[in-house]
Amino acid sequence: LQSVATTALYTSFETRIPRAALHPESPISGLIVLGGQRSRVRAAITLSQRFPTAPIILTGPEDEERDLAKAHLANLIVEGKARNTFENALYTRTVLEPQDSACWILVTSAVHMPRALGVFRAAGIPVAPWPVYDMSSSIERQRARATHELFGLMAYRLLGRTREFYPAPGGDNCHSDTGPHREHLASAH
Repeated sequence: LQSVATTALYTSFETRIPRAALHPESPISGLIVLGGQRSRVRAAITLSQRFPTAPIILTGPEDEERDLAKAHLANLIVEGKARNTFENALYTRTVLEPQDSACWILVTSAVHMPRALGVFRAAGIPVAPWPVYDMSSSIERQRARATHELFGLMAYRLLGRTREFYPAPGGDNCHSDTGPHREHLASAH
């Protein structure tokens, strides 16, 4: 019964936020990649091929992730002080100084996306989600990650680091604009 509940909770987090639909009509300013897993950097490498001129901010990476990103990504900015999701948004905001019209693709694990999306929204950074899926995790890993995210969502809401307990799709505040470093994206709702 515990494994069924664990899988249900993990799947709820993992499937909560769909990937943004990429269209040529809507601009993006670049990519924000949260450190913590190499799969996130690999997803950014793939996205960078679609958006070769877009700046890419890698926030809070481990050494191995930073090295992988530096080897494969042009236009890379590494923010190395962040130690958690709140600091990812806080320190990224100082790097970006985003304007209301900016739209950044947020790359993180699908299970982590609800909390990350909530924190970046609360920080005033307009982002469109690009979750990285990992449904192949063992039941023990799923339990640990689901529990971590559940307590993280509760703590971040209680601390005022997010405005929503369980952030939902939409509300990314990404809209059409033009600018020198913009590529294109539209988010699915």
